[in-house]
Amino acid sequence: MRKLVCAVTMVVMFAGVALAEEYQGKLVKIDPDTKTITININEKDIILDYTADTKFYSVIKGEAKELKFKGTKGLPKSGMVMVKTEKKDGKEIVTEARITPGKKK
Repeated sequence: MRKLVCAVTMVVMFAGVALAEEYQGKLVKIDPDTKTITININEKDIILDYTADTKFYSVIKGEAKELKFKGTKGLPKSGMVMVKTEKKDGKEIVTEARITPGKKK
């Protein structure tokens, strides 16, 4: 019985991991009105949804600092981004976004 419980637990744990995805690309925009983040990967824009639970980080010199923003104030405008997603209710939702800001002009 103990082996069965362990096996079922492992299947459930790895099923969640299998549903997670990771993307890296150029940040195109973060739209707080539609709660979407647009990323350019290999010259193709990908639009992903995010929620209030999504964690945003600014990565400068290898150090990540959590971003807190309201509306568009405090949002990075450009840079490279790495996002982690997971499937929820059939949709791919960003759970974490790590942004390395672009150089200011």
